[in-house]
Amino acid sequence: MRRPWLTVITLLLCGAALAVIGIKLAHRHKPEPAFGGRTVTQWLTGGDFETNRAAVAVAVFALGEASVPALRRMLHSGTKSERVWFAKAPRWLYFRLPVGGYQFDRKDRAMWALQTLGRAGRPATPDLLVILEDPTEHWNQRSGAMSTLRHINAEPSVLIPVLDKLRADPVVGTLAATEARLLRNAAEAQRYAETQKAIAASLSARREVPKLEFQPSSSFLEDSSLWGPKEFRSKAIHPGTDEQGPGTNRPMPSEDKVRSSSTSGSLHETDNTKVGSR
Repeated sequence: MRRPWLTVITLLLCGAALAVIGIKLAHRHKPEPAFGGRTVTQWLTGGDFETNRAAVAVAVFALGEASVPALRRMLHSGTKSERVWFAKAPRWLYFRLPVGGYQFDRKDRAMWALQTLGRAGRPATPDLLVILEDPTEHWNQRSGAMSTLRHINAEPSVLIPVLDKLRADPVVGTLAATEARLLRNAAEAQRYAETQKAIAASLSARREVPKLEFQPSSSFLEDSSLWGPKEFRSKAIHPGTDEQGPGTNRPMPSEDKVRSSSTSGSLHETDNTKVGSR
């Protein structure tokens, strides 16, 4: 006779195994991008990191933002229990046991790579804040995390509240207070510069004179001119007609009358000359 509880336990174990496998598959990391045949982790953890720093920097620049997920994983190297144990152990163990190099060197090199990337390393802000707030982290890693947050230009609205909370921290309290003050001053200076720029743009818009197209002036001379009324100026004057000329009240003399008057004038002048000679 089969026992029902055994079947239930078997089903529960199978379900738990499937859940674990699903979680591992879900958290399986994508393959790291490579440059020069090496991934960013291999470049940073290789034995030639110190002697070949320029080539490592070129690789980090070439991989760019694609290397940030691997750098974020490196920031979580080690466990809290290992850090607690290592903090109480003698200092010389740092060079003799692999736990020291794995716990600190990987984080230091990941922070260096993020500082090299600059603003492209912003997605690592939450991981750096975890290191900054964790009292079990070494003081060198905590101060390095703060410096890295500055280099990647972390969002001040996210960083300032954390720094304010760390003011009383015995390790990084003074550094956190100074950094928070600098960030506030920088934000205030930026707001002031933006305000001054907006005011200058507004004043410039007010002072700008609108461009007007040239239009003939409406003078009184259009209706009343020295040359006569407008209706006369608009008419063409033809010789030999009796139309009035502009600006006069007398009819214009015809061409024949002008010739006769000039002839009579010349004859009259000739007669006067003859009289004078007599």
